[in-house]
Amino acid sequence: MTRLVASGGSVAVQTYAGLHEQPGYRPFIDSVIRHTGPDARKLLGTYWSKGDLDELRLLLETAGLDVQGTHSNGAQ
Repeated sequence: MTRLVASGGSVAVQTYAGLHEQPGYRPFIDSVIRHTGPDARKLLGTYWSKGDLDELRLLLETAGLDVQGTHSNGAQ
């Protein structure tokens, strides 16, 4: 992102809360794990792995982005 965004430009990032905060997906994930094994939980959890806004902010700042306007559930 830092190589492609123009100076003064903006980058929008969307991520979902962690898998433990996604109760609607629990039956699906439990079913997949029953059929494929426990390692599937880590693989399926990757999609939701950046739900921690503080961790995501640190990753983006470490990459050289000036992070502003972090929102959680549209509340901030």
